[in-house]
Amino acid sequence: MIHYMTTRGTSDAWVVNELRVVARAGIPFRLHALRRSEASYFVSEDAAQIAAQTQALYPLPRGAFIAHVLAAPFVFRGRFIAALWNALTGPRETLRVRLVGLWHFLIACHWAMMLRNGAAPVSHIHSQWIHSAGTVAMFGAWLLFSETPTLRMLIGGALIIVAIVVSARMSGSADKKTVAAEAASH
Repeated sequence: MIHYMTTRGTSDAWVVNELRVVARAGIPFRLHALRRSEASYFVSEDAAQIAAQTQALYPLPRGAFIAHVLAAPFVFRGRFIAALWNALTGPRETLRVRLVGLWHFLIACHWAMMLRNGAAPVSHIHSQWIHSAGTVAMFGAWLLFSETPTLRMLIGGALIIVAIVVSARMSGSADKKTVAAEAASH
């Protein structure tokens, strides 16, 4: 199941359009939003159903939020430490952006605990754009999914790197031949 994270749910027209395609393809999804949708650009029945089923994170339930944040280091262990370290020390433009990133990390702890304890399985997390919801989705994925690559993933990555190197060398030799031909013609 794809867990789709947005800032305002179905208030963004492209979210409904994308989820219609996903639904038509028979792919199960769940829409999450930082805030409940205030407006809708669609009057269709399917858009209304998506909006009604959207799980909004704000307003945060204080008790559950605190409990989830306190439990997260014990549940997610090393992934919690790695994601927290990124929130604290990763490249950020300003102190304000760093503090917002740290807040998003705490929101992600709450969200990841809800997903982990929920009935809907989590196989993918998707965010429309990289913004507040994107940061929460990134930290949530970091917490939920194992960070240890499989042998198949490593082989796939190696093949991609080899293809890039071979492609660069082939285009580089073609460029040298073109330059040499142009130089000879002058």
